[in-house]
Amino acid sequence: MNCGNPYWSIDIPVPDRLYAFWQYVKNNIEPHPVVIDADDLQNHPQQILRKYCEAVGIPFKIRYLSWDESKEPWKRINGPLHLISEGADAFVTAISSSSFMPVSSQPP
Repeated sequence: MNCGNPYWSIDIPVPDRLYAFWQYVKNNIEPHPVVIDADDLQNHPQQILRKYCEAVGIPFKIRYLSWDESKEPWKRINGPLHLISEGADAFVTAISSSSFMPVSSQPP
């Protein structure tokens, strides 16, 4: 299935898509793109966000580490809902959260 975007075609394995996307950004938008490992962000959010903010030139604020739990984002989802529903548990966990959850403490 191809949605018209070569970086998000379901026919291409995820690592290949991400690498192609990174190459595109590096070659066309930003020669030194910031890449963040999701596990690092979840396990060390303050350290990673501080480094990210420094890399992109914005001030770090402690409030970036927590937020109000809200179901509001579900109302604004714009995309193939059948694909989103396949990973619904991850979306529910993320949307129901109020801070970063370390990888080791996530529900199965």
